[in-house]
Amino acid sequence: MKRIWSALLIALLMPAFLVLDACDEWDDFIASIGPKGIYVGVVSFDGTTNGINKGYTDLVEQSRMSNALSSQKLMYLGKQQDLDDLLYVLGSYRRSSKTDTTPLYYAVNGVINDMEGYKQWLPKSVDNVTIVSFTAGRDQGSNSLAGEANNNDYGDKVKKKIRGGNASGSGQIDINGITIDAYAVAVKLSSNEDEQKKTLNRVSSGDWDTAWNADNPYVMIQSDWTGISNVFKGIASGLNSVKYSSDYVVTVAGPSVGGDEDSDNCNFAISFDGKKPLDGSNPSGYFLKGKMEQPGGKWKITGIEKTGVTYSKTEAVEVRRHHGVKVDFSFPGIGGFPANENVKAYTYGSSQWNEMTGTGAATRNKTRTEQKSAVIYLVLDATLPAADIDKIRDASKAFINEMYDLSKAK
Repeated sequence: MKRIWSALLIALLMPAFLVLDACDEWDDFIASIGPKGIYVGVVSFDGTTNGINKGYTDLVEQSRMSNALSSQKLMYLGKQQDLDDLLYVLGSYRRSSKTDTTPLYYAVNGVINDMEGYKQWLPKSVDNVTIVSFTAGRDQGSNSLAGEANNNDYGDKVKKKIRGGNASGSGQIDINGITIDAYAVAVKLSSNEDEQKKTLNRVSSGDWDTAWNADNPYVMIQSDWTGISNVFKGIASGLNSVKYSSDYVVTVAGPSVGGDEDSDNCNFAISFDGKKPLDGSNPSGYFLKGKMEQPGGKWKITGIEKTGVTYSKTEAVEVRRHHGVKVDFSFPGIGGFPANENVKAYTYGSSQWNEMTGTGAATRNKTRTEQKSAVIYLVLDATLPAADIDKIRDASKAFINEMYDLSKAK
């Protein structure tokens, strides 16, 4: 009897196990509707390839952290535990025993390719994509890993993905319409300073000229930690953007349908300078007119024509009703009339415009906070001396803490 029940239980549960096993897309689905905020990826590169043959090590993937989105290898900074987990990942950044080559170009190119591969799963609110490379500012061996003949030529191909190949941005990569902001941080200047600076420019969004530009905000040296900190502050502070808008509302007493219409099939008008539209020797210079209707029981002004005022829409709708007698109509974005407007409403009858009583107008200012998201990749050189790696690790942790704090600030 027990065997029968066991077999029955397995038969009932097996389809669920099969679905869960087969549907890695579930993680992708979760990612596509993921929360807004900061997503961080961390990779290090050294003189060898790892098991997945990328030329760099994905520290997030290696950590197997539970809050890393499996399809993206990104970590979300949503709560304190997420922050603690990411700081733990950064703690695994160490000097490599393989320091014979430094495939910087290859690592940056790999990160770009990764982001392209999973960009459809990123939150739709992403409006900042940033790569920050901490390096000695040299590259050796990238062309060998990529199967390219010349290292500098390969670096120029990476640069083209970041900035485009000409004035029109040909070849530039974007992630869901957002181009990449790439920063290169040199830990120290080398003896071959000119070549080092050209290398840094190939992995940054700096000046198109490959010569060193002291004012280039995308290329920094170790002593400029303040500048680097400001970059991260800008990213974080931009995550919460406040939107301002004005809604101009006109209150009309006793609107009605039917009645006479002018030659433009209009039976209703609003003047903004206290004068009748198209009537008399001193007609209004600022008015709009249209047809008053009440489809489905809600008032609407359709077929709007404008004189002297700016308004992008061809209709206005009821937004509020006062005791069934007065009606508010919304005209968002309307303008062009005098600041000391004198608003009056009119209906058309007996071949002329007749003023309605009880008209009023008011501007209602609205604000709303719209949270955006950022994707940030840290590309860390693991061939540097241990003392430099300690500095980069500490600086990276400080940056992550700063971004987390600023993203939580209200």
